[in-house]
Amino acid sequence: LARGDRDGAIRELDAVWRDLQAVQPDADGFERMRSAARNYRTLGVRTRASQLLGRLAEHAELECPETLLGLLLGLGEVQGEAEMFAQAPVTWRRLRDAGPTRADRTRLLTQFVKAEVCGRDGAQAVGEAVTEYEKLIGKDPGKARCDELLEFAGALLHSRWAARHEDSISRLLDKAEANADATSRHYVLGYRGWLAELVGQSRKAIGLSREAALEATAIEPAAAYRWLWQVGRALHAVGRNEEALVAWREAVQMLRALRPVAAGFQVFRERVFPVYGGLLELLLAESDKAQGASRQALLSAWPTLRHCGQPARWVYG
Repeated sequence: LARGDRDGAIRELDAVWRDLQAVQPDADGFERMRSAARNYRTLGVRTRASQLLGRLAEHAELECPETLLGLLLGLGEVQGEAEMFAQAPVTWRRLRDAGPTRADRTRLLTQFVKAEVCGRDGAQAVGEAVTEYEKLIGKDPGKARCDELLEFAGALLHSRWAARHEDSISRLLDKAEANADATSRHYVLGYRGWLAELVGQSRKAIGLSREAALEATAIEPAAAYRWLWQVGRALHAVGRNEEALVAWREAVQMLRALRPVAAGFQVFRERVFPVYGGLLELLLAESDKAQGASRQALLSAWPTLRHCGQPARWVYG
């Protein structure tokens, strides 16, 4: 994998997988299976990672319960990443019954929301997770880390039910801001802008997102593109398309500069392609307005389409 040969790495790991089918998850076999699960997850082959972790969890429940918590946490995270909507809630309930610590429970609730938000009929389950998370944080707000609050708020913002949890997200961001340092403040601002966008407050979203982009550019340039993309979306929503194009083009330029440090097809799908796709859609829409400008807009759109059609570049630089 270090040489960029992901397919070769998977083939080698598949050979290990075949050997592991006859291995019992005890002693040396336990460590070999856990290592293989970790490597499969790194390579993005999450179905096999979850199968191995499931076997290990079944063994741990009977033979070494002290390892069960960590295995279930890993299993829940992998199932969430793989969008295994039927299995993830079951793992979450098993972990809750295992009596984890507050930190473990908040971490798992975040992973559960990430898994459930893409599934069907998840509104009630997500609502219950939000209620439990706020209760856990409320019991000891001083121990609530800014990064974990932002991660949970981000999981909710990604969900189709974000607007329904507007008040909860606002409260989480208030707590995060109280514990934020200079490097995380732009996330608080950006998430407030994202929330404003989702509830239809486009002008507020523009201001907050611009402020987030400005702070991120000075402190964490690698994150600034997402807030510029957000500025573009909010501007487009109120019909200010020329300004939206400026913001989106700036976001794309930042992404191109950051290409060597981007990693993984999931990152490309969730964080990169929508930026290019949004810019392309707007360029093509603008090309329809005036016949004379059509060729120029399409010529501008083509390099964007060609560049975003090569996700392998984002995996290995």
